[in-house]
Amino acid sequence: MKVKIGILSIHGLPPRHGAFEQTVDQIIMQANQNNSNFNFYVGCEKKFREFDYKRKNVKRIYINKFKGPGVILFGLSTFIVLYIMGVRNFMVFGYALSPFFKLMEILGCSIICNVDGFEWRRSKWGTLAKSYFKFCEYCAGKSNAKLIFDSSVITRYYSIIHKKNGHEIFYGTENFNLKKVRQTKFKNKDYFVVVMRMEPENNIKTIVEAFHKSNSKKRLVIIGPSTSYFDKNVLKIINNSNKIHYLGPVYDREKLFDLRHGSLAYIHGHSVGGTNPTLVEACYVKRPIIAFDTLFNREVLGNHGYYFKNIYDLKDCIEKFENTNFKSRIPKKLSKNYEWDTISNQYLKLLNNN
Repeated sequence: MKVKIGILSIHGLPPRHGAFEQTVDQIIMQANQNNSNFNFYVGCEKKFREFDYKRKNVKRIYINKFKGPGVILFGLSTFIVLYIMGVRNFMVFGYALSPFFKLMEILGCSIICNVDGFEWRRSKWGTLAKSYFKFCEYCAGKSNAKLIFDSSVITRYYSIIHKKNGHEIFYGTENFNLKKVRQTKFKNKDYFVVVMRMEPENNIKTIVEAFHKSNSKKRLVIIGPSTSYFDKNVLKIINNSNKIHYLGPVYDREKLFDLRHGSLAYIHGHSVGGTNPTLVEACYVKRPIIAFDTLFNREVLGNHGYYFKNIYDLKDCIEKFENTNFKSRIPKKLSKNYEWDTISNQYLKLLNNN
């Protein structure tokens, strides 16, 4: 009989949102290739009913999801449904459910949790939400769950602050063929590109203002789903510029790869969290990267990237690329620890030993 594995706190499958969904999809694919003894039960938002998902050994469970505290209720509701269905082994993405880990353990469940980054540092949250996420971090550190850290910076933090050890597993990227890049509607090497969730901590306003103020004759292409913050604080600047183009979300992985590969450089504004998958993907694309200056981003790029801390740093960096004699740096090839085969097998090894 196959072991039932419950997946909690992702949006759903197929992957249409971000790193967690992509990771789960890769784990399931690798498990099937390995003929592993797992059946996966995945909590999904109800909107995922309209999307087909054809991987074997997967059962999707559809649960209502509301904003704010409803995210926690979504996770708990999924847990209850899966527990009734006989699931006792859970993989949880993010630590929002960690205050309930002790109860889950009492109920005979084993838990693997990817804690993500420092959610309580995100500027989009109010005081109450930040306090809750800070409490979640504490609970995760005190639980018996096997914790996964996606950055050595986070590994050190938990070992020092919470005296808690875990497993370091990064994020990966598909191996698209660099020789088969398709043409996009933008002229090759004539634009900078940004791929992100449009949140304040990802410095989207800083990036747009820096580009708007710059003397660059290139264009800026922005990719990612809109947010209320973006609509209120950034969209007006974009609408008043003829050199900034907002494409919205792009879910076609090959099209997204082509847009990044055709760019003059990729601008990465993420300031909170650990290893970011869009940064890993950008390294594989072999285009120059201009990143917000954090320990997380330097861990991935080292001395092979450009860094900014404010509008003026970024403006100057953008303008450097106008110089025809400017020789840009290309990110080094990342280790196998950033490849999906390695990552998926690391997760499966934890599940086998759970």
